[in-house]
Amino acid sequence: MREDAEGLTRGQKWAQEAGAVLDTAVAHLRTAIQEAGRVRWAAESARQARAVLPDINRQMDASWLALRLAGSSRKEVQELRAHYFTQAVDGDTEALRARRASDDARKAAWSTVKDSPFAQALGATGHAPRLDDLPGAFAAMRETLAHKGQQIDARDETRLGHLSGAIRKATEQAADWRRHAALGVTEQQRRQLLATTQPDLHRAETIARRAAADAQQRQQTAVQAHPESSATFTPVQQQEGTRMSR
Repeated sequence: MREDAEGLTRGQKWAQEAGAVLDTAVAHLRTAIQEAGRVRWAAESARQARAVLPDINRQMDASWLALRLAGSSRKEVQELRAHYFTQAVDGDTEALRARRASDDARKAAWSTVKDSPFAQALGATGHAPRLDDLPGAFAAMRETLAHKGQQIDARDETRLGHLSGAIRKATEQAADWRRHAALGVTEQQRRQLLATTQPDLHRAETIARRAAADAQQRQQTAVQAHPESSATFTPVQQQEGTRMSR
């Protein structure tokens, strides 16, 4: 299993890099969830303000005496009405802003993984899921990281085993060729030494080697020219040899 300068295998490095991408996506998801919370808060604030405004509007129509008996004044009612009206408008504005921000962060979270080199392995394809489904999707991807990294390392181990076997076989073959080459050099050196020190013996050996080679060549030629005779002759020859031995 190969390791890089940081001591990580290829699978561990893949999981680390994919995990960093997923961390960025989760940060966007966290923003989307926070903004979704602001949407709910702002919408509830606007709803409460609008619930109060009808009563305040009725007080605006009341007489000065009725307001005085109620311990209020028209000025106070106007200020109260302006306050709740502003609260309703601000709530609507904040809810709209937060809703857009939440949706943008949701899409950014999904695009971070989908546009990365790890999208296919992590299953980040298609359109972004709903915000409620996104945490579960990212949690499943997080579980995939370690498993996918282990698969990469397992494949590397298999390839390395095959490569090691091929290298070992090639090394053995090279050693065999070196031994054969060494034997050839040794025989050549012996003949050169023999030719120098004992030329008569060297000539006799050379003539005998050529005669043996010629005889072998003639035998092969005869067998190729008469394969049937060679095939039928052998059993008879073996039988005669057997009777002679008896």
